Amino acid sequence: MNWHRPLQELAVPIDAAPLRAQLPATEEVSPYGEFLLLEDHLYVLHRDGTYSFRLHLVVAPWSNQTLANWDQLQRWFNVRQSRTTFRQAWLYHPDGSRRKQKVHHQSDQAGNHYLQLNFKPLQPGVVVELEEQSDHFRVSDFGPAMWGQFLLQTGPPCRRRRLTIAAAKPFVTTITQHHGAADPVVRQQGDYQVHQWDLTDIPGIPGDLMPHSRDFLPWIDFSTVPSWRPIHRHLAKELSPKTSSGEPVRSLVQRLTQPQQSPREKLIAVHGHVAREIRYGRPPADMSSHQVREPSDILEELRGDCKDKSALLIQLLKEISLPARMAVVVTADDGRTPYLPSLRFNHAIVKTEVDGRDVWIDPAAGPFGLGELPRNVQGTQALLLGSSEPEMVTTPPARTREHAIRRLFRGTLTPEGDYIARVEAEISGEIAAEFRMALLDAPAEDRLKYWQRDVSEAIPGAEVSELQMPHLEDLSQPVKATYTLTLRHWARRTKNVWVARMPWGWTLNVSGALAAVERDHPLPSPLTCSLWERHELQLPPDVRPYGLPFQRQLSSPWMKYHCRLGTRAGALIAVRQISFRNGIIPSERYREHRDNWAAASAADQLDILLMLRRPAEP
Repeated sequence: MNWHRPLQELAVPIDAAPLRAQLPATEEVSPYGEFLLLEDHLYVLHRDGTYSFRLHLVVAPWSNQTLANWDQLQRWFNVRQSRTTFRQAWLYHPDGSRRKQKVHHQSDQAGNHYLQLNFKPLQPGVVVELEEQSDHFRVSDFGPAMWGQFLLQTGPPCRRRRLTIAAAKPFVTTITQHHGAADPVVRQQGDYQVHQWDLTDIPGIPGDLMPHSRDFLPWIDFSTVPSWRPIHRHLAKELSPKTSSGEPVRSLVQRLTQPQQSPREKLIAVHGHVAREIRYGRPPADMSSHQVREPSDILEELRGDCKDKSALLIQLLKEISLPARMAVVVTADDGRTPYLPSLRFNHAIVKTEVDGRDVWIDPAAGPFGLGELPRNVQGTQALLLGSSEPEMVTTPPARTREHAIRRLFRGTLTPEGDYIARVEAEISGEIAAEFRMALLDAPAEDRLKYWQRDVSEAIPGAEVSELQMPHLEDLSQPVKATYTLTLRHWARRTKNVWVARMPWGWTLNVSGALAAVERDHPLPSPLTCSLWERHELQLPPDVRPYGLPFQRQLSSPWMKYHCRLGTRAGALIAVRQISFRNGIIPSERYREHRDNWAAASAADQLDILLMLRRPAEP
């Protein structure tokens, strides 16, 4: 029977007793939710192409969430392929006592083995120690390989953190150090070349909102895969349907399209069907399978995950003679820093071409417009399949005009101080997709309620009526809506003066993460988008604004703001445009960004004085 391999010579086990002897004070733990006394990782690729991993953790959990993370650990393996062993499992109590934790074993006739480990009782002040080892005894489907990523600094502080990577001849480990990661100590241990990082007293990073760790913290990326070829070959086989499209696909294309339609019109039809009619999901029996399901099965069940829906769309596009390829991507949810060759993609999308232009489609993202991608797959690493050689590309970057809201308000100020306007709104990109997901299948009264809630979040007291949303189902154009906006007593009257503030559809407030005056770590900027609105408000004949025109312009790498207020032909004209660019705001430039935001917020909340020409009524 396969058993765990001896790895001590590659990384001598660390004695955790001295680290446990001096426990952190409460004030060192509570801001982070936990404190890591020891984090020791060992990755090994053996001469026969198989792989081992050893982990030794000593942790002082504190918050309810981190304590709950240790309530129960489960591992599963098939004894014919691998073995996982819990080599140590201890719980140290605040009174100095310790308890060995029991591992529960369960097996089935297929050779599957299940391990369950419960740490109890858990409370603030305990220390958890766990050492486990996993050994794989079969080479992976695409050959001998090992890869991974390791953060040298994390949110919680760590007293000692060690990473060891060992690869036996003839394999070579490629290592990339990101964001100031330290150099390793390199040595030869028999047939193994060993890279090791051993750090002590690593500070934590307290904070409420941060970029993805891979995009600003020091980390190590490693891979023994020499190129993208074996990954490409493996995915091309795994993500291709086993059979041809068949009659179900041909019948569907005939139903959705007409011969006289242009290629773009046919593309719009099939894209809309896959985006709207094929819901996201898989049968429970297929949830763990990496193989694409057959198009006939997807069409019969009307459901599929990202790779299923992408494969189905490609089959449909082939039926209308449009070239299409699947692309596997790493979404921005896992960071934007590219990986070394490895199998770490987490999403599948489609690239096609119509009228001589590339069109990228995410069939699993929901009702996005044709050629619109979610922001988390824009500007990310992608591997294109469907050709003899791998092709690594970057998906099109997000542009502010692609995720946009434009609103035009035309209205009047009544003698009673009410603001009444007819609004024309046009929404595109991810913002439009969010509206479609909420409203596509909703009746008219529910659409009005939703719109009322959305408008009143930015403009308290706003009343919405006469909502019209033509062509909401048409994914080839932006979401368009017209509605009447009423604000009772918008202008507050004091004798011969009315005071009011512009009812901007989205306001900049110095709140949340921006409430902090200083910041020790980076801040993610708002997601890429643009907001434009124009108010044309006809004033009563006896009212004129005071102190206008007003203009404010602000610019930084992450935000552009322009606001202008003036008058023309008896009307108050207010125009505001904001553009946000996705990125990371370094801590040393945080104050500059916050000051810009605060200045824009002050311009948003500018008091407008409206003077009455005639005396006030007694």
